[in-house]
Order: sequence, then structure tokens, then C-alpha cells
Amino acid sequence: MGHLASVISVFIDRALKGAEIPIEGDGLQTRDFTFVEDVVECNLLAATSPRAKGEVYNVGTGTRTSVIELADTILGLTGSSSEKVFLPPRTGDVRHSVADITKAREHLGYRPKTDITEGLRKTIEWVRSSARGS
Repeated sequence: MGHLASVISVFIDRALKGAEIPIEGDGLQTRDFTFVEDVVECNLLAATSPRAKGEVYNVGTGTRTSVIELADTILGLTGSSSEKVFLPPRTGDVRHSVADITKAREHLGYRPKTDITEGLRKTIEWVRSSARGS
């Protein structure tokens, strides 16, 4: 399946095709999945803030979502009948990861606006419209 950075596109693509959804391990590992518009917003805030010069900020939602929750949400939003298939866990995989966005919130006024379900809905809509335009 590759790295979790690409798991959303893999899950959406496979769900839309009715293919199996591959989940490495038990699917209970968590990540802070962040919608691209929120990442852009934080970058723009940092680019225009004198306080941000030379600083490093975490960008995320500050919320954990498990891989199995991600898969279930994508299956629900696509209306797919794809089955989840559990594969052996990836060696060295980090079990839980979530961004601490305190500094970005305090220094830049960053507040993520898009929750996981809405971000996935928008992404699925974009994938579907892109496929029609091909």
C-alpha cells in the first residue's frame, strides 16, 4: 500500500473501482489527516506574518483518525461495496501520530476549517469530476 501519506488516494481510487481496500496491520494506527486547503491557509498565514520568520510550525488538525475509520468513511461517502482486507503490519510503522498545532494557532491564528469527513467528501467529488473530464 505504500506510505500513509498516499493512503487517502489509494483508498478512494480502490473504493470507486469496487476493489479491495488494503489495510496494513489492524487499522487502529492513527494519523492527523489534514485537508489541503487548510495546509495552504497555514502556509499563507506564515508567509505574511512577521512573527513566523525563522520559525517552524506543525500543520494539521490536532485530531487523530484511525486508518480503519478513514477506510469506513471513504466507503460510506463513495457508496462502495469494497471489502477491507487486512495485511501484515509494516515494519517500523509508527502507531499513533497527531500534530501539535498550538504554536501555529498562537503565533499565526491558524485554525483548521475542514474536518476529515468534509475533506474526504470534497476530495472524492474532485476525483469523480476529474475522471469524467478525462
